[in-house]
Amino acid sequence: MNWLRQPTSSLLRWYAVFIAAAGLFYGAIPQFTVQLFAATDVHPDSLHVFRAIMGLYLGIALFLLLCSRHHRHHRPGLLCVVLFMWGLAAGRLLSIMIDPTWPVFAPVAATIETLLGLYALLMALASDRNTD
Repeated sequence: MNWLRQPTSSLLRWYAVFIAAAGLFYGAIPQFTVQLFAATDVHPDSLHVFRAIMGLYLGIALFLLLCSRHHRHHRPGLLCVVLFMWGLAAGRLLSIMIDPTWPVFAPVAATIETLLGLYALLMALASDRNTD
């Protein structure tokens, strides 16, 4: 499968950039982010939650960058991506099921996160054969 032959180190770096950018979007400008997606204001007492989410995203991005540096760490990095992406998707799907209203982008985001996680899982399963 040619699409599984992409160098894993590059893939982990791309995931790290994507995750870091999303984290900064949440934590660096939470008022803008909430206004954009929910058309409401963030109470100042809640800003720490957005900054905590940013810290989690940046920590995972750093872990992925570190994992991209050596072949023996690629598989743990890819499995981290699977858990992270599928965790996001599961949270969105839960919200869709139990919340009376949800943004139109939620199913789209859940689909993208599921597919990104699936791709990382397939790369992890193929990592024994992939020698970069």
